[in-house]
Amino acid sequence: MKKSLLILIIILSIVFVFCGCEGTAGGVSNDMYIGVAEQIMAKNLKKPSSLEVNDAYIYEKDDYGSAIVCMDITSENGYGGADRDTVYVCVMHLQSDGRS
Repeated sequence: MKKSLLILIIILSIVFVFCGCEGTAGGVSNDMYIGVAEQIMAKNLKKPSSLEVNDAYIYEKDDYGSAIVCMDITSENGYGGADRDTVYVCVMHLQSDGRS
């Protein structure tokens, strides 16, 4: 699980760095990026309601509506125990109305 998550983060980071998109992220707050990243992370868990975000911040952001959000999370694993991890979520092309 951790290896596949790391591979996904690396791939998304490469896409993020080399994206030649046009546009601007005017009006998009850091809280909006973090909220979307939380939704993305919850959708990838077996029990989305178990997601607890202990800390979150913008690791890197560009002028085209993309950002990498770093989150320290606690979630329930498949055996019912709690896992605490640091994850990086790439949010691409976020618009001020919350669409990406």
